[in-house]
Amino acid sequence: MQTSQSQVLHRQLDDNELLEKLRDGSLDPKLFIHEAHLRLAFVLIRDYGLEGAIDQCQQILKNYVEQLGAAEKYDAKLSEKALLIVGRLMRKHNCESVYDLIHIHPKLLSDFKSYL
Repeated sequence: MQTSQSQVLHRQLDDNELLEKLRDGSLDPKLFIHEAHLRLAFVLIRDYGLEGAIDQCQQILKNYVEQLGAAEKYDAKLSEKALLIVGRLMRKHNCESVYDLIHIHPKLLSDFKSYL
């Protein structure tokens, strides 16, 4: 799988920077690719547990898309389903990072809908 320039730039942010930039709306939307969504889910579940992650993610994403003027793009139910999927896979595999999880389940990137 080829890595795009957006992925390279996205990976240069540490977890705290990613969260901060999403919270304050300063993350370039070009960097918020699907992989970054998965990373957000992984980090929030790791740090807050599944229930806390659902609350945090909904607040973060709703605020982010509103700041971008794209509130209509946010789907709370889809976001929650994605967190449940990532949470289930995290429980199944003891991964250190989202990239470890993606390595085990490459379809998370290439065919996420198959998990829904």
